[in-house]
Amino acid sequence: MNDEEVGDSMRRFQHLRVLSFLHVGKLPNSIGSLKQLWYMNLSESSEHRLSETMCTLHNLRILILRGCKNLVELPTNLLNLTNLYHLDIKGTRLQQVTPQMVDLGLSECHCSFLPPLGQLAYLKTILIKAFDKVESVGCEFYGNCISTSIAFKSLESLTFERMPQWFEWIPNVAESEEKVFSRLQVLCISEGPKLKKSLPGHLHSLKELAVTKCS
Repeated sequence: MNDEEVGDSMRRFQHLRVLSFLHVGKLPNSIGSLKQLWYMNLSESSEHRLSETMCTLHNLRILILRGCKNLVELPTNLLNLTNLYHLDIKGTRLQQVTPQMVDLGLSECHCSFLPPLGQLAYLKTILIKAFDKVESVGCEFYGNCISTSIAFKSLESLTFERMPQWFEWIPNVAESEEKVFSRLQVLCISEGPKLKKSLPGHLHSLKELAVTKCS
């Protein structure tokens, strides 16, 4: 099937929700027409750059780019994918490129763990809202499981809202606590009725702390 035939096929499946498109060459621009898509697997694609039309897939939650060895750049408007919570770039050249995300908001996800946001070195603002199944925030959030880089080294504002099952925040034991959240100025937690365990220590830059509707 050539690129034109692939594009025509996509336009016929407007309500497609799951797409596995393995070993593909050039991804057609018509990918942007799949507005209902929430899972896309492009493993081992030979693409160097992904189409900007992907950034119109506002329902996309999971994007798998594993083994895309030629991939050197993500779409510039990737932050428009506000529902995206899982991005797998293992085996790509992107592992040597730090995504320059500055502001990030994630909401209404039914996953049990937070993504490794601590490894996004340029993040300054994070909003996490309505992660209904998360019970613990720990090494997976800092990204210790995948990297030894200092977590959240640029973060200035962190907000959690509507976390009904969250009951503990585990300190980052992989590195000195003084290095984590070293620039954090604002920490807000609301509607975490089960949260009882201690918050991170050594928040020397903290200027504003707001904790409401928590235990």
